[in-house]
Formats: sequence, structure tokens, C-alpha cells
Amino acid sequence: MTIPNLPTDNLYKFGFVFSIIVFIFFIYYHNKKVEYFQKMDLELKFKELDLDLKYSRLTEDFLYVAESFKSNRDSEMGDVLSKKFEELDNSKLKADSTLVLYNEKVGQFNVQKEEFENTQCLYYIAIGVSLFFSIICGLLWYCKSQKFEDRITKLRYLEMKQKLQQ
Repeated sequence: MTIPNLPTDNLYKFGFVFSIIVFIFFIYYHNKKVEYFQKMDLELKFKELDLDLKYSRLTEDFLYVAESFKSNRDSEMGDVLSKKFEELDNSKLKADSTLVLYNEKVGQFNVQKEEFENTQCLYYIAIGVSLFFSIICGLLWYCKSQKFEDRITKLRYLEMKQKLQQ
């Protein structure tokens, strides 16, 4: 009693197509993560430049008002300058709170980036394994079934061509 061969043709096709899909998914996901971190890094650098610019303007205004206040303490201009001084102080407090939030965001981003860099080798391993399986399943599919089907098709074509020539 002989056991018939299992129809592995579809199994090889499935393995080939599935591993190609997994390969494409991991490449897409990895590229999206890299693009995200590059974009966020650029946004954080722009935000840092913006905060530096605001701080330098605030410092310049603060120094200007302080110098003007020293020379005009007793006049009406002194009252205006003291109000301006209070406004600048409030602006500085807002800028300080913005800086604290920015530093927290940078800290969170650095933690996420470090986690991604630590798991990046896993993405490369998954990409390599899925590529390896797609090559193996593709070769098995071709060598075990498709090559013979191609020969049969070629022989049928030659037979038909011979019949037509006679």
C-alpha cells in the first residue's frame, strides 16, 4: 500500500507568497519608524531654535527695560517700564514652562528612539528570515512542481505544433 504524495504545490505557493508579504510588511514598518524619528528629530530641532530665539528676544527686552528703568525710576516712564517689566516677567514664566514641556517631550522622544534602536536588529532579523523563507519556498515550489508543469506545457505545445505542421 502506497501513501499518495501530499499536494505540496499549494503549500509552497502559500509559503512563498506569505513570506513575501511578511518581508514587505517589515520593510514598510521599519521605514515608517525611521521616517517618523527623522521627522520628530527635525521638528524638535526647529522647536529648540524657536525657543532659543524667544529666549534671546526676551533677554534683550528684559535688559533694555532694566536699563531704562534704572535711569527713569521717578518719572511716569518708570511706571510704564515697571508694567513692561512685569509683562516680561510673565512672558519669561510662560517661556520657562514651555521649556520644561519641551524638555519632557525631548526626554520621551529620546526614550522612544533608544527603544527603537535597541529593537532595530529584530527588524533586520525578521526581514532576513522572511526573505530566506521566500527564497526557500520559491525554490521548492519551482523545483518540485512548477518545473515539471512547465515541461508538460512545453511538450503539449510541441505536439500541437507538430500536428499543425502535418
